[in-house]
Amino acid sequence: MNSAPAALLALLLSAPSAFAAAANASDWSVSTRSRARLVADGSTTAGVEIRLAPGFVTYWRTPGAAGVPPRFDFAGSTNLAAAAPLYPVPNRLDEAGLTAFGYTDTVTFPIVVTPADRGKPVTLAIKLDYGVCKDICIPAQAKAALTLPAGVSVGPFAPALAAARARVPGSATASALGAAFAVKPSPAGWTVEVTAAGAPPDLFAEAPDGWWIEASKPTPLGPSRYAYEVALKQKPNKPAWPLAATFTLSGDAPREIAVALPPPG
Repeated sequence: MNSAPAALLALLLSAPSAFAAAANASDWSVSTRSRARLVADGSTTAGVEIRLAPGFVTYWRTPGAAGVPPRFDFAGSTNLAAAAPLYPVPNRLDEAGLTAFGYTDTVTFPIVVTPADRGKPVTLAIKLDYGVCKDICIPAQAKAALTLPAGVSVGPFAPALAAARARVPGSATASALGAAFAVKPSPAGWTVEVTAAGAPPDLFAEAPDGWWIEASKPTPLGPSRYAYEVALKQKPNKPAWPLAATFTLSGDAPREIAVALPPPG
């Protein structure tokens, strides 16, 4: 027997197929330089996993100066009361001098599933629109469906979903954090000072439609103390103050902090 065809056959059998399904996972939906699927662990815990070709990125809910956010559509599902996607903390990406926020290699967006009838299975169906970018951004789309059994189970995707959920920021308020998170007006916007152990956390700033604010990389102030300059890049013609902003801090225990920002000064 010729060894080359035999070796090729062995490689094909051992490699993960782009369309192969596993227990508690849908088939892969292959798109532009990427593929996506649904994974689940029981009737209320699911996720959308995206794998990207080397060198390509996809984006957070607020993509920054480049890219497009993912759009999740669960309209084709059955026995579904609600499906809420959650967003792991992104990476800061440099794209030709522009700052974007997103993910490389692979990302799993956890989905909180609420069945209409908890005693029956949920068929979760998704249409996902997302951007895949390297030198230019290309629209990508995935369609997948997966039946989630009634009740709680522990399957092969439980560790991956738990790890993805751990990267989703917990909620906090600036007042509850006290001196560990201080915001002061500055001429260009605001200065945020943060106390955090370990590696310097990154800060991501979000504002409502019509506004654009952007946080700088951290500047050390002393042991475990960092400053971030948050620039006001765009505002409505008739801005209403205070500005209801959201700051997301990365780190081992990421946090999402609601802040009422006063006018710059």
